Amino acid sequence: MVSCQTDCIVKPLCFFFEKMGRFIGNYPWWFLIIPLIISAGLGSGFYFLNDRMANSIQEQFTPINGPAKAERKYFEETFPGNASMFSNIRMTTDGNYGTFIATEIPDILTVESVQAILDLNRKIWDMEVKLDDKSFKYADICAIVNKTCFTNAILDIIDYNATLTDKVNLTYPWYPVNIPIYFFLGSVTLEKDSSKVASAEALQLHYYLQENDETKQKTDLWMESFIDLMSKEPLPSMPVSFSTSMSMQLEFEKSPGAVISLFSITYTVAITFSIISCWRLDNVQNKVWVANCGVFCTGLSILAGFGSLLFLGQPFVMTVASCPFMILGIGLDDMFIMISCWERSANTSEKCSSAKGEEGEGPFSIPSAKSVKHKSRNRIQNNTGESSNSSKFQNNFSQHSSIQGKVGQPSNVGRPCSISRETSFKKEMPRTRIQSNDQDNIQENSGNHGMVGQPSNIKGKFSIPKATCQINGRTLNSSFQSQGTYPTSQTSFHGNIQESIPEQVSYIEDDTGESSDIKSKVSLRLGRTYKEAAVSITITSLTDALALFLGYLSQFGSVQSFCLYAGVCVVFCYLLNITVLGAFMALNGRREEANKHWFTCAKVSGNQTSKASKTSASGTEEVHPMSRFFEKYYGPFLTNPWVKACVMVLYVGYLAASIYGCTNLKEGLDTSNLALDDSYLINYYDDQKEHFSEYSLNAMVAVKEKFPYWNEIDKLKLCIADFERLTYVTNNTIAWFLSYQEYAHGNKQDISTEVFFLEHLPQFLNDVPMFRQDINMSENTIMASRFFIQTLNNVSTKDMLLGLRKTADECSIPLLVYHPAFIYFDQYTVIAARTIETMILATGAMLVVSLLLIPNPICSLWVAFAIASVIVGVTGFMVMWDVSLDSISMINLIMCIGFSVDFSAHMSYAFVSSEKETANDKAKDALAHLGYPVLQGAVSTILGVVVLASSASYIFRTFFKIMFLVIAFGLVHGIVFIPVFLMLFGSCNLGCKSC
Repeated sequence: MVSCQTDCIVKPLCFFFEKMGRFIGNYPWWFLIIPLIISAGLGSGFYFLNDRMANSIQEQFTPINGPAKAERKYFEETFPGNASMFSNIRMTTDGNYGTFIATEIPDILTVESVQAILDLNRKIWDMEVKLDDKSFKYADICAIVNKTCFTNAILDIIDYNATLTDKVNLTYPWYPVNIPIYFFLGSVTLEKDSSKVASAEALQLHYYLQENDETKQKTDLWMESFIDLMSKEPLPSMPVSFSTSMSMQLEFEKSPGAVISLFSITYTVAITFSIISCWRLDNVQNKVWVANCGVFCTGLSILAGFGSLLFLGQPFVMTVASCPFMILGIGLDDMFIMISCWERSANTSEKCSSAKGEEGEGPFSIPSAKSVKHKSRNRIQNNTGESSNSSKFQNNFSQHSSIQGKVGQPSNVGRPCSISRETSFKKEMPRTRIQSNDQDNIQENSGNHGMVGQPSNIKGKFSIPKATCQINGRTLNSSFQSQGTYPTSQTSFHGNIQESIPEQVSYIEDDTGESSDIKSKVSLRLGRTYKEAAVSITITSLTDALALFLGYLSQFGSVQSFCLYAGVCVVFCYLLNITVLGAFMALNGRREEANKHWFTCAKVSGNQTSKASKTSASGTEEVHPMSRFFEKYYGPFLTNPWVKACVMVLYVGYLAASIYGCTNLKEGLDTSNLALDDSYLINYYDDQKEHFSEYSLNAMVAVKEKFPYWNEIDKLKLCIADFERLTYVTNNTIAWFLSYQEYAHGNKQDISTEVFFLEHLPQFLNDVPMFRQDINMSENTIMASRFFIQTLNNVSTKDMLLGLRKTADECSIPLLVYHPAFIYFDQYTVIAARTIETMILATGAMLVVSLLLIPNPICSLWVAFAIASVIVGVTGFMVMWDVSLDSISMINLIMCIGFSVDFSAHMSYAFVSSEKETANDKAKDALAHLGYPVLQGAVSTILGVVVLASSASYIFRTFFKIMFLVIAFGLVHGIVFIPVFLMLFGSCNLGCKSC
């Protein structure tokens, strides 16, 4: 058979982890206490938590190097604002403001409704705010326009008199030509064949504030007072929604509070599930404390991970608050794998090697005489599960090595064992007795070979080299003759044994007693546990951490922060699991081997010991019913040819549905989703969408270089015409040079030459001072200027942004288009590409790790296939669950890579490591060993995040939705699709062996 084995890395790892497990088993307290001290020390970094908080929406949820940020810098430097001439369309930032929307159906333009709005407007103007025992009002901090406060044009039109509402002929969208009425009125109905307003369902007012460092404290306090005033339902006769420029930030910062209460619920659920999963109907083998320790290690890893990064000054973004839920799932998954391997370590023997009598080698790891002198006590057991028809077992040993014999069983079946020199051998059973001709004391100076047999009058030989042996056995119910022949001696031994010695229960001990044997046996078991489990959890932890660290390459600060914190926590979770959890398992194993109660730690007497405990005493542990289910029922069921065919059909349907969902994927984060469900902002955004969705933003376009406006203005007009030909741009362009042409024409001024153009320009700017902010002049030369285009809300945000930028680039004149909202819109241009790049890079890294650590290249490819398949499924089905591709879901999709590796890597590694011959048997063996732990890990992870489904935050609900899809699809791939694919196409049975 051709070999596909690539275990040059796995074998050394197995050896290393086996030695590590034994070392931890011998010195558990060191590995328990030292990591606890280090983790507690790192946890003190939480002292800096408040200083490290970085929840700026603009900084964390927009691309770090987005084009709009460079555009904003250009406009701020080229067209600095004028504090005495405020214009909302000329702001390069969101500004400071308070706003409200009043709605009334069918018409808000009634005298009663308008009067109520005027009363509310007066309350806002008269609202007093205190700072340092001094009061101030809106008029003290309002934005200034021509030395007066900014006012709402709609109220100026009716002269703040409700009775004039019916007498004013309002036109829409402009009144008469330069006041944007669409800015104030929503859901407008026009008179037939006219632009005159017949009715409107909503009216919006704005209150802009000064924007400078000197008044920042006052403006913040005023906006907080505005929120308090509007929260008291100032207009009982009509619904009012409201917002401020700081509302979204304030509401976003409330999100952690909405999830903190869920932490305790989550960890309670996790502890409960872990206890139930690890509960045994046995007072000795019960692993309740191990389960609690596993949960404790996950919490400790979060403490250490978060604390270390806070020490280093890393920003802490609110999205990081979802890390504990993810780490809990990873930690418990590793814990279940380790417990499963620990239980199987009592039921599986080590591979046979040459019988050199060295510690850790040969069938039973029996120490040499040298190791016995160090007062070690080892349990002799046979776990091979194989029978032999040989009547005796012989081997030659030197004077200082072990001797060989056999502990047999009925029907002339013998099993090998070895007894060291200078050792006392006794059967560890109560009330035991061996009768011999020489009072149980035999002294001999030379060794001979023989066998110790069992019932049916089996004769056997044994040898005792220069040792004094005392054999204490139970009263036996059948007898046989055991005869020793000593070629170099003058004595012989005749024993009459009256009860069969149970297999696998013989001990070598020195005068140190029971304790040293327990320590040695537990260390050996922990070594076997680490040998099998540590490589598996190393693969999954390494892939999880790599996926997250690669996610740090994202252009979103929130994604970077989450991935860094989560990746470090995964590393600490792994380290604590192989140290603290392993050390605790060793201590718990000593308790089990000492036959002590799981709760009281009191010695359990024979009549109190359950059947399972008796099984444990014989060197085995009871198989969990779910493991038996996977072995006896599920595995054979999945290997049925008809079942395989059904699985293939099911997978094709899954893939088709996933691809269909991917084609309907929506991109971008709606900033309204950052607020809690019960936030007052939700009503405001709903009213905005319902009543003011026709018109979109008013973008500014800069002419970036010197331009001869006096004689080549037609080129610029052609560029404007290109903008206005776009279906989402109106023909209401506002441009200083167009207004200047009309002004000069009305005043009969000639501006066709540079001299006349620049000569008459100051007079125009004095008459229309607002345009002064749109021209950058230096030494009587126009260095740059800007104009404004109005957009409609009839296309997607991404199409509008890309279309405006493309039109600007195609103009023969260098143009630059910008609006403050572009800072947020940039995510639409990069989110899909960056997500795909990150996931491809992470998947490639996972493939490399799999190729290195899974000793079969074909199975490694199946792991990579599983990753891609799960990602496609999660992406497709999240669309059906109303989740868009944004920076929040991007975080979860990056996690998807790591979690999808967990399930497929566990199963593929178990498949490759199986010593079964056929693919079907390998699959059944892998499912029997890891089917239940994988299921436990999946269920524990889902239980860890299910409470987030009730969260009032979109961020945490999205985390739950995608985590649920990841775990569900990952589990199905791990225990259904991947085993079937490996059986059908894997070819992993071609000579692949575990270490």
